Amino acid sequence: MGSTFAPSLACLYVDHFEKEMVLTEENPYVNHIRLWKRYIDDILIIWRGTKEEATTFITWLNTLNPFLRFTATLGDPAVSFLDLLITERNGSLTTEVYYKPTDCNTLLQFQSFHPRSLRENLPVGQFLRLRRNCTELTDYKKHAQQVTNKLRARGYPDHLLRRADKRARGPRVLDGDKHCYPSEKRKGSHALRFLLANFVINAGCKIYTRVLANRLGTVISELVNPNQHGFIPGQDTTSHVNTAITALEAASVGRGPNV
Repeated sequence: MGSTFAPSLACLYVDHFEKEMVLTEENPYVNHIRLWKRYIDDILIIWRGTKEEATTFITWLNTLNPFLRFTATLGDPAVSFLDLLITERNGSLTTEVYYKPTDCNTLLQFQSFHPRSLRENLPVGQFLRLRRNCTELTDYKKHAQQVTNKLRARGYPDHLLRRADKRARGPRVLDGDKHCYPSEKRKGSHALRFLLANFVINAGCKIYTRVLANRLGTVISELVNPNQHGFIPGQDTTSHVNTAITALEAASVGRGPNV
């Protein structure tokens, strides 16, 4: 996206766009939006209405700003979001791991020269991710078998895979079609337990620093001594060396070779 602060600036603008244009009473479709969650440029929406109304809403969104273009994948009862497949089952939302059609087995080879501790613990991270993303144990088992086959193809021994699977399941996970996350009793048959990860980008500091640097650039030549070379764009330590050599040569001509 160009400069390092460009994604942060884009996120700030889209956040302003959402508050001023989408999540407001001025939006004729706002009552259809039950949930609106965005991660950078991916948005998850729970829509109350028909697919035709959702398509009309996306068309309306694309009329608000010529520099923003929205595309949508309408899923019923399942839709993918980032690395999750979110499904509506019996009035509740369940999740499992989602792989894009272009996904391929690029896991680290076990014969790699990476540290042994890294290679031995890589399966643990893979299986823990599956458990974290799969609500139902049956979904976890299905994806765990797929990951096991991928890791075997990359040379990982079975004892490491069994250890990783055992650690991911945990001692309290029940067999059968139970939730993969054992927890206390819940009120209501359709209670949900979500794990939310909040990513906070400290964008303001980066942007203000850039603005300040640009403004100082217009007056920096008046503030900096002409003999200073450090931290000046286009100049480096070689400028100091050249200045020192020139001074020594001038001194040698004026005072003799012993200078």
